Amino acid sequence: MKLFTLLIASLLFITSSFVSTQHIANDDCQTIIDSANAFIQSSESAINAKPTMPDNNRSLRLDKWLQKLSFKDLRCLLNNENVSIKATGFIYAEISYTDSLLKNYSYLLTDTTSIQFFMADGSINSPEMKLGEFLSKTIQAVKEDDDNFAKKTEIQDTVSAFIKKYSTYPGSYKPLSFPDFSIGSDDKGLNDFKINHEYEIKNNEGKNVKVISAFVFDKNLKINAIEKDSSSLISAHPPKLDYWLNEFGRKLTNADSLTLELQ
Repeated sequence: MKLFTLLIASLLFITSSFVSTQHIANDDCQTIIDSANAFIQSSESAINAKPTMPDNNRSLRLDKWLQKLSFKDLRCLLNNENVSIKATGFIYAEISYTDSLLKNYSYLLTDTTSIQFFMADGSINSPEMKLGEFLSKTIQAVKEDDDNFAKKTEIQDTVSAFIKKYSTYPGSYKPLSFPDFSIGSDDKGLNDFKINHEYEIKNNEGKNVKVISAFVFDKNLKINAIEKDSSSLISAHPPKLDYWLNEFGRKLTNADSLTLELQ
């Protein structure tokens, strides 16, 4: 799901660096504004406007393009009078240019303009709120996301430690990569972490294999499931570890089972 929609969904459920003041050419600025407007119109929901051309593929392409804009480029959106375009500029600026954004546009956090989110079908997707209130919440959401993504290293270490502790042949384990990491949430907030791990290891048949395992962690950073290649699981009780234990795991003791909450 694209960045803008992720922020909106999560919010509704719940460097003092030098900035150039050099003006951007009007034609360049208009291109950025037109692209942002196309993104808004192709999205699933928008501020104070009903998306008229919902198109997920187009919206994703524009999302990637917007993420690459410089802060100077994003000022074209931040200075625009259209509330939806202004908010779009703010959201993308706070991801990579928080210090510069707050140095130059902190006044938007107290903006009392009333906003609502409209879905592509015209239905209202949120209670009415003030623009400044919404933007303040997006800043908090981004901070929380940054804090949670900072847990990736700890989660990687936990995965490697688990494999070394519970595999039949821990000496054969060779970590290669952790290609995918994601954070899940629901209407109550943070729900789970998922990470894929590619590694080499000797299986219980004594053969060296290269595998990818998907590890699912709960919000307390405990392993909740391990599946082959990928996982759509959110949670399992007791933890769903059968696949990995059958393929690579040693015989568990009662203490192991208690630690892993298998009994």
